[in-house]
Amino acid sequence: MNRALLPLALIIFQGACVSGSVTSDPPELQDPSPEVIDGGDGPDNNKETMCEGEQGCSVGRFVCIGDEIHVCRQMPDGCTTFVLNETCQGGRVCREALCVEAGACIDTDGDSHGLNCEAGADCDDMNSARFNGADELCDNIDNDCDGIEDEGEVCRGDCETQQCSPGSLECVDANTARECRADSQGCGQWADPVRCNGQCDEGICQDPDCIDNDGDLRGEGCVFGADCDDSDSRRFEGNEEVCDGLDNDCDTDIDEDFDDLGEPCMRGQGVCARAGVSRCAPGGTGTICDAVEGVPETEICGNGRDDDCDGRTDEGFDSVGSSCEEGQGACLAFGTVVCGPEEGTQCDAEPGRPTSELCDGVDNDCNGIADDGGVCGCINDDHEPDQRSSDGFLLARGNSTQGTLCGADRDGADWINLGRITAGQEVSITIEYDSPQALMHMELYAPNFAFIVASPLGSSTHSLTHRATSSGNHFLWLFPNQNPEPGITYTLTHNQ
Repeated sequence: MNRALLPLALIIFQGACVSGSVTSDPPELQDPSPEVIDGGDGPDNNKETMCEGEQGCSVGRFVCIGDEIHVCRQMPDGCTTFVLNETCQGGRVCREALCVEAGACIDTDGDSHGLNCEAGADCDDMNSARFNGADELCDNIDNDCDGIEDEGEVCRGDCETQQCSPGSLECVDANTARECRADSQGCGQWADPVRCNGQCDEGICQDPDCIDNDGDLRGEGCVFGADCDDSDSRRFEGNEEVCDGLDNDCDTDIDEDFDDLGEPCMRGQGVCARAGVSRCAPGGTGTICDAVEGVPETEICGNGRDDDCDGRTDEGFDSVGSSCEEGQGACLAFGTVVCGPEEGTQCDAEPGRPTSELCDGVDNDCNGIADDGGVCGCINDDHEPDQRSSDGFLLARGNSTQGTLCGADRDGADWINLGRITAGQEVSITIEYDSPQALMHMELYAPNFAFIVASPLGSSTHSLTHRATSSGNHFLWLFPNQNPEPGITYTLTHNQ
């Protein structure tokens, strides 16, 4: 809700426009601008006046009456009065014609200042260049809300070399005076001294023959020179031309030193850019653009505009155009990062729909796991790439491995390479598995796969131990004598 705001106390209005009368604004509401005021809970002040010749309230003006927002409307008979527009709900209160949380900061123009704001108050919440305590700028605006525009030295140029205050006078000696003149930057410089037609006293030539009607020390018979307009102290021969709409130096040209005066100009950038016209700046030392910049907004992706007025377009959305993906498994889809429906980005890929899991090495149900849920039954591990191969799985001394045995015979067996064993060294193997119905069988083979010893049938845990009689790689053959579905998962340890 973008309305002008003015924090004044509202007086509750009663009555209606009947028989040529209307409930009128109290004195606080007679100012035609801004159009919104804050009512709070003021006292009753009913006053009836005739519609003829005056309006009861300004059409379109919003006010707070308690925790209700009322708006001024024109009635069928032509009179105007306030009618209910909105009632604040959910514990919110009416402040400056808005329903807000109690104690919430109300900052309409985005300068961090306003009603209940931590940064401080705001005398004009529709202009971010104006708030209480702001730095005064040379812009024909009362930036700091002290009632004075462009006060101080804000409209002067760089006056580090200023010698004196423009317009001041001093006596060089008893018969000579000099004047402080403003240069093109508005800074004071002493002009060449002039000899008085008499005595110099208190900086002024006491010259009875000088006719000076406007107090600029120029005129008929005056030692500082003639005056082309003795009714305006801003105009005389030799004066510095300033930008003020006057022919200050009396050369018949007005503001001739300011080439851009009256030319089109712009202020702001992005969506805040506004067109205006170059006009004289306060102080007359230059020109300014009279355009008022817009208020920055949140940057939106993909609209090609500089929404936040920082000179960049769509910044913060560098990922647009890059590749992206959505979903997993069989549902995985690839796409491109694009601008989303609101302010951010999104991937335009549309993932597939999950299906029932199959035994095909694919994550059909898109849960991140392929062939889960037992769809493939028991699957042998790769501990025997080929029967009795010395390239099989190596289980060094002190290490463990896990495997799975499927089936109930030697076809599902695993071969384990135990590495080099030295003659006289003890070989110790332990197997653990959690299948009370299963029976495991292990056989130990010396180099060249010569059978050495077999372990007896065991339950869920048993071991095989043997002292080697020859040196070289030893191998373990492991298979089930009895194997219930879906198979046996085991842990095998080559003990130290």
